[in-house]
Amino acid sequence: MIICIGPICIPIYGLIPFVLFVFRKVYSWITGEPVEKESKFAEEIKAKELENQEIYKGEQEVSVQPSAEGVGLRHRNVNEATEESSVKKISSRSEWIDTLALSITKNNVVLVKFTAPWCKPCKAIAPAYEALSKTSPKNTFVEINTDELKDVMKDAEVGTLPTFQVYRGSKLINSLEGKDEKALEELVAKYDTH
Repeated sequence: MIICIGPICIPIYGLIPFVLFVFRKVYSWITGEPVEKESKFAEEIKAKELENQEIYKGEQEVSVQPSAEGVGLRHRNVNEATEESSVKKISSRSEWIDTLALSITKNNVVLVKFTAPWCKPCKAIAPAYEALSKTSPKNTFVEINTDELKDVMKDAEVGTLPTFQVYRGSKLINSLEGKDEKALEELVAKYDTH
């Protein structure tokens, strides 16, 4: 069976994906909140979160967890705000997973900027992103070089640079593409938890 609307004709079974897509957008528009979706990192993050729950049991607790090399790692109080709240450069997939998992324990969000050394818009908005990281010390600001971490870029479904994404644990809760400083400020303000 085919449905024709003006000069466009499509099979009736082709409407199902379209209706689902439109419903998701309409739901997001009606509620005013973006539809959250599990990232492809969800399983790795949940495993890391269980590890972190053992490390960070209390607000003031400081624990030592031996690393793979046998050297102890000191973990700070999770509620402690640092004076120097700058953008952390992620250098490996495991570091990315650790950062997302730690956000669950710290009860904050991770704001990530996907960038590349050759990207002029990325370079243009870098000072604004750095400045915003200092105004919101409770949240974690990170930067991922897509030339070095193509697998992370692919899993995060990034198609445009710069792309800014907001994660709470394994959930992608918001996204922004391009170098619009005002939109970036609004995005950061929305998740600022001072």
